Amino acid sequence: MADEDRRKRLKTMKARKDAVEAGEKPVLKFRNYQPQTEALKEHKLAPVELPAVEEAVEEVLAQGAAVGGEGGALNIAPKKPDWDLKRDVQKRTAKLHKRTQRAIVELIRRRLEEEAQEASSGGEEEEAE
Repeated sequence: MADEDRRKRLKTMKARKDAVEAGEKPVLKFRNYQPQTEALKEHKLAPVELPAVEEAVEEVLAQGAAVGGEGGALNIAPKKPDWDLKRDVQKRTAKLHKRTQRAIVELIRRRLEEEAQEASSGGEEEEAE
């Protein structure tokens, strides 16, 4: 993409250079400059008409209000700075969360088995006395 843009710029620069060498005068285009002389005023470009953004925003807000209230369709709040890190680490943390839950269940099972063994061995000792 950048190579294509560069090639286009180089082509236009070469065309300008060839035009200057051939004796042609460069075409002036004034976008922001207001020329003072009458001869240069004809080269001034017409101001660019900006699209009506307010109308488009009002339409989107109206659609968002109709769909899901205030924050449904149009959420312009910026993301937190570490959102990409959380996204990248999410798979790993999901695996770790599953392993942690399994380990907790295993520890609870062991504790229950130990308590059951103590209760059964404690019951035998009382019967022996």
